[in-house]
Amino acid sequence: MTKIPKLVPWVLIFNVVIYFLMTTYWHRYLDSWSESYQHQNFSSYNKNIFSFVYFIALFTIIGLPLLYFIYFNVLKQNGVYLAAFIWFCWAHFDASPTLFSDCDKLNQIPILLFDSIYAGILWVLISLWLFRRYHESISKSLIKVLMLGSINVLVMLVFFYNWFIYNRQHTENNWLVAFGDKLGWNKLIKYITVWKSQSKQNSLL
Repeated sequence: MTKIPKLVPWVLIFNVVIYFLMTTYWHRYLDSWSESYQHQNFSSYNKNIFSFVYFIALFTIIGLPLLYFIYFNVLKQNGVYLAAFIWFCWAHFDASPTLFSDCDKLNQIPILLFDSIYAGILWVLISLWLFRRYHESISKSLIKVLMLGSINVLVMLVFFYNWFIYNRQHTENNWLVAFGDKLGWNKLIKYITVWKSQSKQNSLL
């Protein structure tokens, strides 16, 4: 069998880790974005298939291959530099909406700093360790690629389910919410949450 390119396990590994990590505090992060962007607790924002596909395309299909190129061709496989680079990008991405809004900026600093470190530095370090340790084995086995791909799909579905139920308004006909509710994903998310939401309308409270 032809060896599978290293880019494939790279994308699959980095994708699983980041979606899992974000799921563990995403509602608290949405508290900040709700205040900064004034989306009223995300009652209807980003609850359709188009935003779902857009998010995946932007991050998984474009972002991770670009990160792969930077790591191997620009940073010469230096994990510390990659973690620092991602932290820098993540911190600026987080800070931008807060800096240009009328929200309580001091109240937003802890979660935004946490996000830039937890889903920035920690994400890169964990993913790189897994990639370096297992990419050769994964690249030689189509079965392992398919298994890891299936885990990717599952983790992304749980993440978007968690996003959609931040506020359950306008989710009555949402197939993902109905599917996740049936499987009890909301109970699972409670156990893995590391930073709880402060919103009174949050469905996990």
